[in-house]
Amino acid sequence: PVVATANKAGIPVVTTSVGATTPGALTEVGGDESLMAVLMNRALLSSINYQGDVYVVWVPGAPLLETRKRILEAMVKDFPRVRLHEVPTEHSPAKVQAQMEDILTANAKPGSITAVWGAYDLLVSGAVEAIRRAGRKEIKVASIDGDRIGFQMLLEEDSPFVATVVQDVPRIGELAAQTVLAALKGEKNFPSTVFTNAWVTTHANVVASAEKRWGPKVW
Repeated sequence: PVVATANKAGIPVVTTSVGATTPGALTEVGGDESLMAVLMNRALLSSINYQGDVYVVWVPGAPLLETRKRILEAMVKDFPRVRLHEVPTEHSPAKVQAQMEDILTANAKPGSITAVWGAYDLLVSGAVEAIRRAGRKEIKVASIDGDRIGFQMLLEEDSPFVATVVQDVPRIGELAAQTVLAALKGEKNFPSTVFTNAWVTTHANVVASAEKRWGPKVW
């Protein structure tokens, strides 16, 4: 309804990081959700030697989150020793923390939880906090976005967070703005989707990755 209203008023609309095309929008700008999911999944699965019980934290119904989850489900078919456990939740780190605390209590034996897959950094931060408080250092966590929360979790001592996929947010905004300006000048032909750069960040490259994302003055 919002896009239709804008279109009726002659206002060009560009969506960013929705993970799907929106009727009436000129284009969708963002990272390739499928590719980012593959990168994150590979980083997490390799950290647990492609085996164990992985708890999947996501918000049902969100298009890009559902895409990320579907890629995980497809990939683990090649690794029969990986067992997925769904943890549907809401866009609330506090709720995720409470859910993770319950899961940890129900699975108190070390090794009973191998990893936590998070749909995005902020969402899974609640699970990371619960795992840290429980002292379960054997559990690995990864997600997508590469925001400041993600980097903070990677840099924290004894953090279970092992990887994130960084999105080039400034470039996403730049391309979205360029598209709107072009439309205002009369341009009518735009691709349905414009993909931007994304890369994996782990403990091994976290400093270089932060400087790539925000510049050397980030520190």
